[in-house]
Amino acid sequence: MHVDLSRRDSDRNEVPNKTYTQPTSLPTGASSEPVSDSFESASAENHSTIALYNSKEPPALIISVPSQPLGRPWHRIVLFLKLVCGKFEASNYTLKRKVNGQYVTIPVNLNSGNLSPGNYFVIPNGCDDLMVNGIGFPIVPGSPSSPSISKKPWVDVFVADDGESVTASDSEPDEKLAQFRERVMARDSHCVVTRDYGTVEAVHILAHSWWEDSAKESLPDDVWQLVSEMYGGINSVENGILLNGTLAKAFDEGAFGFVLQEGHFYFVAITTDFLQLDGVQVDENLRKRSDGSCWWSEESRPHPGLVEFHLRNSVFKHLRDFADSDSESDVA
Repeated sequence: MHVDLSRRDSDRNEVPNKTYTQPTSLPTGASSEPVSDSFESASAENHSTIALYNSKEPPALIISVPSQPLGRPWHRIVLFLKLVCGKFEASNYTLKRKVNGQYVTIPVNLNSGNLSPGNYFVIPNGCDDLMVNGIGFPIVPGSPSSPSISKKPWVDVFVADDGESVTASDSEPDEKLAQFRERVMARDSHCVVTRDYGTVEAVHILAHSWWEDSAKESLPDDVWQLVSEMYGGINSVENGILLNGTLAKAFDEGAFGFVLQEGHFYFVAITTDFLQLDGVQVDENLRKRSDGSCWWSEESRPHPGLVEFHLRNSVFKHLRDFADSDSESDVA
């Protein structure tokens, strides 16, 4: 599935040289105020989330997005809706809230602006109602297993089966995992998001534990086929990415992911933990080696199909996992 955002992240974010700070301004053309401030809030609303429902009776919760008081960019909400519903053309729907039992249209700009926390209804304009399209998601293997390494040559750290970090003196890493780490290290060199050269971890995009016989059966056929045909399989360099320790753990937990757009990967914050990095462009395909070649090529970069699967599964895990038990009467 190709995800086409209503607005380019690259129009909003430049890649800093080393560190990142929380943006202090909204995207170009955005209002300086949250788009829904002038409307009455429903009494049962959770002001730390943006909840979007369809227009059925009773309304069904589509996604619940964790948010800070100023809200989340509308184009990011659109991406989440596309990942959960399979397809979503923003121009085919009207965003509304219920005020005193009546629907009130929210004048949100589809290309810019923030959506503040609250309950919203996505009303179709002569098309089908919005429905979730992801039976079986989120798919969760037994436990994530991503090998960890240190850039320091005298320390080799990895994650044992019980989740505890151990050094090479405690146990010898599996040969295939060692090759995976070496290949990802050779390709990326540093954390691809922060450019840190300290302790970094070669993380499996599709967790290594998915390739156990019992977990394989849960994978979509196209993902299973994709990994099976890769050189190195689950330990292919295309299934790896180098991140610092904090980001590696968060990536395994699905707190963020990446989206590929017009040849570039962009950071997508799913939870509120890394909102300051949301939209940052991962520019490894632009960096040149001494021989003039790019650090990332289409043949060696993280595979877009696996990156998309990780993002979609993570969105379902954090924005949809509890939705079936939500009480629609709270928003009536």
